[in-house]
Amino acid sequence: MSSVIKVEQTLHGYANGHQLIAASVKINAENKRLIDELSDLSGICEEKNFIDYYTGYPIDDGKKYVIAKTWYAYEKQRPGCVWTHSLILDTEDIRKISCMRIFEKLFTRPRINDYNNYTNTILYENIGEDIDSQYDMEKLQYVIYTLFSSAKPRYVHASEVHLEEELLFMVKKMPSRLLQQFSFCTMAYDIRKIGEKEFSYQVIDQTHRYKIEREMEKHHICEGISMIKKYPLWVDEYYKYIQEGCLELLHEFMEKYGEVYMNFSDYSALARLYFAVKNTENITLIDYINYVDIVKKEKDEFFYNKTIELILDEKLDIFKGKEYEIWDMFELKKMKLKDNYQKKLNEKTISNTPEKVYPILKRYIEGNLSTQTQKVVEKLIMDLKPEHLSKVSKMNEDICVVLISQNSSLLLSRDIWKKSRGFQQMILSASSRNISDEILKCLIYIIMKYDKESIAESIFTIYGDRIIPYIYEVIKKDNMEKDIDIEKWRTVLLRDQKKLLKNILYFSDTMVIKNFLLAIDTYQDENLYAIDCEVWKKLYKKVRGNGKLDEALAVQFLPIVLKTNYLDKEIVEVISPIYEALKNNNMNFEQWNRIQALLPQVEVYQNWDRCLRVRLALKKKKGEKNFLLD
Repeated sequence: MSSVIKVEQTLHGYANGHQLIAASVKINAENKRLIDELSDLSGICEEKNFIDYYTGYPIDDGKKYVIAKTWYAYEKQRPGCVWTHSLILDTEDIRKISCMRIFEKLFTRPRINDYNNYTNTILYENIGEDIDSQYDMEKLQYVIYTLFSSAKPRYVHASEVHLEEELLFMVKKMPSRLLQQFSFCTMAYDIRKIGEKEFSYQVIDQTHRYKIEREMEKHHICEGISMIKKYPLWVDEYYKYIQEGCLELLHEFMEKYGEVYMNFSDYSALARLYFAVKNTENITLIDYINYVDIVKKEKDEFFYNKTIELILDEKLDIFKGKEYEIWDMFELKKMKLKDNYQKKLNEKTISNTPEKVYPILKRYIEGNLSTQTQKVVEKLIMDLKPEHLSKVSKMNEDICVVLISQNSSLLLSRDIWKKSRGFQQMILSASSRNISDEILKCLIYIIMKYDKESIAESIFTIYGDRIIPYIYEVIKKDNMEKDIDIEKWRTVLLRDQKKLLKNILYFSDTMVIKNFLLAIDTYQDENLYAIDCEVWKKLYKKVRGNGKLDEALAVQFLPIVLKTNYLDKEIVEVISPIYEALKNNNMNFEQWNRIQALLPQVEVYQNWDRCLRVRLALKKKKGEKNFLLD
């Protein structure tokens, strides 16, 4: 707190009319007119009945604040003359006054023709400290109650008690924004106004009470201090906060809601709200909003939304970690959040309390939400990530179907691929056939690595040939093949045998390679020429190993040796098992039916000699050169 406060001053009194006598600063015309008017006697009063009084009001659009003290000028022969010493401060400096009782000593009644002191700027040394015990507790509570019980002009009857000290003390306790709207007089001998607007708070005598009571709807006449047996809870709490020096906590709470609520009507309501909340254990957001409706006596959608924004900005600690309670407000108060706050709500609910999303989704799929809330929930669904699915849905099939039909990325939840085949098929059928390549690529990886069911055909049914390149990408990953059962994908991979041939050597297990090779139709030219000479040689070497080529593999390689020169060096190795089987009449019908299309025709009478046809094929391949097959 600053140790020095700059204070300007003026002195008004009678000199051929009430006027400015001295000043420490030049005042503009508008402010001068106002100070001239308000420094004059506040009505009509005989000297014997006069009580010195204080007046306070803002000037210069609230940037400055005037506190003035008025004395009766008994030394003047003309009745009704007064002296008024006005102190002018920056409004922000009022709350910096450490001790109002010491500050009051700046007010000095002038001596005749001795006005020089009023022409000097005062650099007030901010010393001392206000102690609540210096003030009458009953009076202070009464001032708190009457100050903040209404936004109408408040009138207090003067006959019972003097409130100057307590009122000045409360003036310095007010937030500056509130003080900019506040005017007061501790003894008004007529209704005091600034322009057409009545003072905020006036102490009046009995004479003027009747005049005010005729227009009760425009005024708030405060009940006498002796009539109040017990103050409301918020008054007691407010007084305790003054005692404990923590009134700033209340004001910080109010400031969170912005200047729009810094007026006397809302100040009172927010004080009630603050203390009601403070004295309620485990308060819910619904309780909080219900309190708002009670204290404000009307529905305030802007306040509801501001409350939600404060919670999401983590500025209302009482609801930290309870962001999920906001969802109930969409139905109860029909609220609509700005997009950035809706995004925050989604993120915090999903991150902090994903299990709380389940009942929301349950109501959503059952059609028990308003159209507006449905749209909000749909935005939440789009913000879900695969790792959230289990907690938010509890793997309820109906909920999962609805979620994945809107957010395809949820297919990447590993929890889906731990469920039954029927569950998985239902989920797949709900997904879009046009999911992005990125999602599909990740999906194939997850299914191949984690799925224990045989779901390959169902995947192909939904997404078609798009999945095949991604299957090979998974297979090519280091150490990946040992974690997956490639046989489950056999029927899918065989749908594109050209791609299978191009990728078959990426299979690390020789038996798997043999099994897939045996299923490929090598007698189709498009497959035969799908890979080049070097790849065929590598493939042959891989499946042959160190032993002899078996009959089934020899049948597969026969087109390669007869129709290309890729395996010329291996021609005898390939044909020998076939020739031997034919010689011993051990070849089955299916194998013979395949190979005979590659063999030369013979005379009709030689049709029985299948070995002859093999020899002729070999002769044709190598010209006249003789090959020994035995």
